[in-house]
Amino acid sequence: WETAATNILDAVNASVDGDEIIVSPGVYSEATTISITKAIKVISSAPRPALINRNSANATAVQVNNPEAILDGFTISNINKVALIVNAGCVTNCYFYKNVPDTNTAAREGVFQVKGGSIVDSLFVGNTQKCENFAYCNGLINITAGLVDRCVITNNTYGNSDGEPDYNKRGYVNLTSSEAIIRNSLIADNTAKRIPVLMSVGGSVENCTIVNNSVVQN
Repeated sequence: WETAATNILDAVNASVDGDEIIVSPGVYSEATTISITKAIKVISSAPRPALINRNSANATAVQVNNPEAILDGFTISNINKVALIVNAGCVTNCYFYKNVPDTNTAAREGVFQVKGGSIVDSLFVGNTQKCENFAYCNGLINITAGLVDRCVITNNTYGNSDGEPDYNKRGYVNLTSSEAIIRNSLIADNTAKRIPVLMSVGGSVENCTIVNNSVVQN
């Protein structure tokens, strides 16, 4: 352990395909994007006590890009830009809590973006998307391809306070192609302003429970 990395980014960058990185409990405030491009596993040593937390940055917090990559057991909180992009691989058993873009355009394509791969067995709680002063943004959770499965999405908010036509907005949970799937998930007690809670354009919504969500007009 004397030579172990002291931050996640250094450990990821030093890894090779097949490695397993075990992260001890703690708060990890990474200055740049944690980009997982290798076939590795990045695992919290106990369920969700390792916190990726960054209050000021101009980059995505975590990006998963390899089909064999796994990110397991982390809390991601207080990210003020894009919290997560999944292009490939699997994000599992994670807790996404109180991530809020700091400007109207900071996460225009989604605070959480699934472009391939999957997010499974994870919680999205208390996050906010801002959608102001431009024609559209692509939801809090934007699925263009890939899978969201067995997740709980609750007590999040989607603000839309501008004067743009509401039909240009996307859903709070947004599916934009036939390759986008959300299944076996609970979407409950969220609040959206002048947009649908869920919008699917060709995607699949399978065996989900959608209850007690609110859409306000003002």
